[in-house]
Amino acid sequence: MQQWRIFDRLGGVVSRHWLAALLAWIVLAAVVVRFAPRWDDVTKDGDFAYLPAAMTSVQGERLLEEAFPEALSKSQVIFVVSRADGPLRQADLDIADGLVEEYTPGEDAEGPILGVLSHQTEVVGEKLKSPPGPQGQALLIILQLRNEFAAVGNMALLGQIHARLDALRRAASARRR
Repeated sequence: MQQWRIFDRLGGVVSRHWLAALLAWIVLAAVVVRFAPRWDDVTKDGDFAYLPAAMTSVQGERLLEEAFPEALSKSQVIFVVSRADGPLRQADLDIADGLVEEYTPGEDAEGPILGVLSHQTEVVGEKLKSPPGPQGQALLIILQLRNEFAAVGNMALLGQIHARLDALRRAASARRR
């Protein structure tokens, strides 16, 4: 009961002096905006960025960075191009080739994509394509990302990927009609 009286009094003061309360909130907001550090300066981006250095996964990541500094992927996006009713057709391979071309980064690209592995990749390419079978056939396209999957820097890329896949689905649906 005692705490309700405090809130009643506070509500009475605010309702009687609403302009002063409003101005106080505006001043407080201005002070916070002026003196608070930028969000990106005080936060870390990624799923595991806050783990202590003693954690096994953090130590493993550090060792990976030391062993393979030029090709370290922190996460991946995988496209599956498939046909359930038989072997992949030329149209399916054309879609896969288009995705590989679209998402392969340039020489000095600084975006979120480090590299692309696909059916065209030497040595591992054939492992990314299943043999035709009773369930059809599929191939994988792997986008190797610089950041952990949930990093803010990946959001634009993920939006672009969703839009591209939606466009491919609409085109496939229109061809079936």
